[in-house]
Amino acid sequence: MKPVVALLAAAILLSGCTQTTPATPPANQPAQDLPTAAEPTPDNAKQFAISITHSKGYQPREFTVTKGDTVRFLATSDPVSHRHGLTIEDFGVNAEVAAGPNDPPQAVEFVADKAGDFPIWCKTCVEGPEGSHPWIRGTLFVKGN
Repeated sequence: MKPVVALLAAAILLSGCTQTTPATPPANQPAQDLPTAAEPTPDNAKQFAISITHSKGYQPREFTVTKGDTVRFLATSDPVSHRHGLTIEDFGVNAEVAAGPNDPPQAVEFVADKAGDFPIWCKTCVEGPEGSHPWIRGTLFVKGN
């Protein structure tokens, strides 16, 4: 009986000595409506990843740059529905984004040559066979220098 008690006591003591690795906390994600910081690029363009889905619209929805910046969106569209687009009329941007599951992000690039707040919307949806999706909206904030 004494060996069993000794083994149990040793097992209890050893289990208290083991160390478990704490779970990694989930990465913080920016709030949907907060302006998103640009990713650094070798050519100094202000680069943003943007996802367009039928149910949530643009993710993220707001972007901030400075007048004169080259802006590059790397856009993907939800393959579950139809193709969506990225339109910023004040800068001549009107891109339909491929929606295939294996399509790479589409680069949409322009120079933000005027300051102000500019709507981003899906012209593909407004003029296409699916009609308007008012929730697919965003804003580009261009600050003066």
